[in-house]
Amino acid sequence: MKLNIIGSYMPANDRQSNIELLRIVAMSMIVIGHFLYHGVTKENMPRFLYELLYTYCRDGVNLFFLISGFFRIKSTVKSVARLVFTVLFFECINYLLVYVAVGEVYFDGRLSTLFFPVSAGPYWFLQVYLALIICSPLINRGIDGLSLNKLRGFMLILSLFTFYSCGFGGNMSNPNGYSFLQGVYMYCVAAYLKKDNRLMSRLKGTKCIVVAFVMLTFGALMVYYYNKQTLTSYNGFINIITSTLIFTYFVNLDIKSKSVNIIASGALGCYLLQDGLFGHRYLYATINRVFTSEPLYCSLAYLTVQFISFWALSLLITMFVRPLFKLLDRNLVAPISKKLGDFVDKIPVG
Repeated sequence: MKLNIIGSYMPANDRQSNIELLRIVAMSMIVIGHFLYHGVTKENMPRFLYELLYTYCRDGVNLFFLISGFFRIKSTVKSVARLVFTVLFFECINYLLVYVAVGEVYFDGRLSTLFFPVSAGPYWFLQVYLALIICSPLINRGIDGLSLNKLRGFMLILSLFTFYSCGFGGNMSNPNGYSFLQGVYMYCVAAYLKKDNRLMSRLKGTKCIVVAFVMLTFGALMVYYYNKQTLTSYNGFINIITSTLIFTYFVNLDIKSKSVNIIASGALGCYLLQDGLFGHRYLYATINRVFTSEPLYCSLAYLTVQFISFWALSLLITMFVRPLFKLLDRNLVAPISKKLGDFVDKIPVG
């Protein structure tokens, strides 16, 4: 699997529209969730509405891990290089947007992102995803080496550990789901679902969406009345179960749409634009000012415009840079990958 797990530069005709639609939904959840958490805040919106919307949006991250596990990541030097180059490019776009919006750019504390675009950037999800790319050969070999019954037993134990020790216990290895372990867990969940055809055949239809939204609404009510934040965290059982149900619903859809495929190609760029330097230096503060000073209906309209604008800008940039990335692939990434591969093959073993 190439970079099309989280954002694709593949031709639109070569991708499955049901998964591309799921990618659009998942990234929209993440973008709106960031708008709410970083920009709106609970003080500027009716609290129950805030908790409800925010809870509905929290499945987005787990959905991307599930997509990765279902199709499997094929780790190569190319896939690592593509991710790093993409993040670096959009980090530069972030600096440009800040300069246009503010009139000046301060590099204090952020210059390192130009040299370590993933590991020193603000994108914790991409840091986890990069680790998944690197470790995917080992993870895939482990999954393939287990029979269905043994894989089912492994997932049962890992699920109990995740629900109890991580979700409720908040252990140090995975206290809230912002971790490599959570990415591996959701990756394995999807890989298991793909092998268990009987279970996948049962998890389809609108019942999956209905159950997911009922559970998410229950989670929002628990947060609103009892402040039970752990119930709706990334590693909480509600988030894990609902994201899995939403995922299986989309996997079983039969959709073919070139438009959906094209829009989905902007998913990664949309995330990198709104949660990068531009978002944290300008956008979130602007959203907060609007919600503080304007009526709710005007503020929600402004948020809608921002949401559409980021998708449109990301699509425009993605379409513009696709030839550039193909050029980099052919003249830089591919030759370096071949040299590294030849070097590794020559290392003596035994």
